[in-house]
Amino acid sequence: MLEHIEQTAPDIHDILIVRNGYLVLDEHYDNEYFARGKSRPVFSCAKSIVSILVGIAIDKGYIEGVDQTVLSFFPERTIANLDAGKEAMTIEDLLTMSTGFDCQDSYLYDWAGLEEMRRSGNRSQYVLDLPMAHEPGAHFEYCNGASHLLSTMIQRATGMSTFIFAYEHLFRPLGITRFSWGISPEGTNAGFAEVFMPPHDLAKIGLLTLNQGRWNDEQIVSAEWVAESTREHISAGTLADGYGYQWWVDADGYYMAQGLTRGHNMPDGYGGQYLFVAPQQNLVVVFAGELYDDDFQIPEELLNEYIITAADGAPTSMATLSEVAPPIEPPAWQWPTSSPEEQGMDPELLSDMLEYIEQTGPEIHTITIVRNGYVVFDEHYYDSASVYPWRSGAHNEPHPICSCTKSMVATLIGIAIDKGYIEGIDQPLLSFFPERTVANVDTRKEALTLGDLLTMSAGFRCGDDEDWRVLEQMIESGDQLQYMLDRPMMFQPGTFFEYCNGVSHLLSAILEKATGMSTSVFAYEHLFRPLGITNLTWGVDYHGITLGYTDVYMTHHDMAKIGLLYLNQGRWDGEQIVPAEWAAESTREQIVANRDSDGYGYQWWVDDNGYYFAAGLGGQFIFVVPQQNMVVVFTSLLFDNDYLIPEKLLNRYIIPAAE
Repeated sequence: MLEHIEQTAPDIHDILIVRNGYLVLDEHYDNEYFARGKSRPVFSCAKSIVSILVGIAIDKGYIEGVDQTVLSFFPERTIANLDAGKEAMTIEDLLTMSTGFDCQDSYLYDWAGLEEMRRSGNRSQYVLDLPMAHEPGAHFEYCNGASHLLSTMIQRATGMSTFIFAYEHLFRPLGITRFSWGISPEGTNAGFAEVFMPPHDLAKIGLLTLNQGRWNDEQIVSAEWVAESTREHISAGTLADGYGYQWWVDADGYYMAQGLTRGHNMPDGYGGQYLFVAPQQNLVVVFAGELYDDDFQIPEELLNEYIITAADGAPTSMATLSEVAPPIEPPAWQWPTSSPEEQGMDPELLSDMLEYIEQTGPEIHTITIVRNGYVVFDEHYYDSASVYPWRSGAHNEPHPICSCTKSMVATLIGIAIDKGYIEGIDQPLLSFFPERTVANVDTRKEALTLGDLLTMSAGFRCGDDEDWRVLEQMIESGDQLQYMLDRPMMFQPGTFFEYCNGVSHLLSAILEKATGMSTSVFAYEHLFRPLGITNLTWGVDYHGITLGYTDVYMTHHDMAKIGLLYLNQGRWDGEQIVPAEWAAESTREQIVANRDSDGYGYQWWVDDNGYYFAAGLGGQFIFVVPQQNMVVVFTSLLFDNDYLIPEKLLNRYIIPAAE
């Protein structure tokens, strides 16, 4: 098989085979996007995960059963195209893709229904309002929206987001901590895609179902639910022999060997993400890749031609789950550590800070202090009983950094200018989008430059200083880039500071236009990979543009790397990652700010006391204090007046300890 892959060169990234509970093959093919063992999108494999969560919710009494009607979960909603069929539709009809909705998702070649749903601004309402084409339960029609309704119903039934419910009742028991899950505009986790996890963790999902819902002697989901989910409930037409509860079911293995009937349950994801479970061979197989059109089915062909054949005739035995071979992980770069005293810091003041935090109880998650290039203080306050996955007790798991994302994007702009993708900060905004028809064009908008975006002085009518109305409208518009290009002007560009999330999103869109790469790929190639940052995810908008204003998840240690990069004038391990001139220009006051600091640089806040910082909603901070050769990172869950507690701690305890 490996020789065949080498000769034909399909774009496969990972192949994992688990037999009898042991990891027997772990093949990784180098690619520019995903390092071995790192989180990646599983696409429609998310549907099968949602199905497991529905079973758990039924087991725990949150949901009555598969016969509960869909509309009973939405009593307050006004539903369009209501008829007897829609009123009778049940959870089982959603699970088996036999809703009767006129959905227009033909799975392989037509995503019209999915794109319309994504543009709608309220995905669950869009799906509920779809007209009916068939009686529920009578006709298989692949529909991403049906899976999204399942996620919405889990949230409504449990009172928890699907993300949190999954973490509490599925992922944490399986030891899955490095995952993220996309959020729809109405605040519901996507039920059809947008789950990111490493291939090894996807294999754990398969192993859970192979062992009838048990993991380390704990029944995570009932054996009855696993059996029902993975048997054929309805014919799937030309796509597969049948469909269960969000699992594809093949009745005969598509081929016969030694007279055995081979059934394998397949949750597959667009682009060639597969989780195969073959109970008769006691086998779990995971493929990850980028396979489209006719190549999409290559993993299944390899399964049938090589893997199942290799397993036939060999003895099988049920291994205990604790015997599963651990993932093969590359060695991680480690921060050098030292004591505060050795790096000239007063430990008594740092002790006083800890005492203050203990007495006042702000919800700070981590505090990391780097002095002279050494980690001298690394405190975390994770609550293992917390419902928040990024407070799960793991000391160095990814955390949402919220608007600290903006400072990352500014860094990438500097790199893009340095590499010749962008002319410079005086390049006009509209020159990047000549194909777009832009509303409210006047001389001010025509004069608006990249530099005006970087300094939050674009002149747009935005108002994110006062409320989040414009941000919400931008998200709900379905086309965040066009929404921002069309915004009316209020000021002459470059004359007035106006905090605006959409301005940062424009910067990301400019990066993608200028470089021909997504912002996240450009960031990985030119910023994150040189710094050894691989445990990271970054959200996108409906059109696939990387969000420029939020939605990066990274560890607090990796946040500190960004700070240290700037402290060292853009150099890392002897390599100039960011031009020193850009680092200096970004972090000096370019305009007077009217909110959280004295001034603003290029997407960095600048304080007159000699430090600058990246700041994110909820108390995420990267402070860089050049005079003390120091970087300080906070991750938190702090709002309203508590939001600035980290900066108070910096000024009251940390900087004085270094002086």
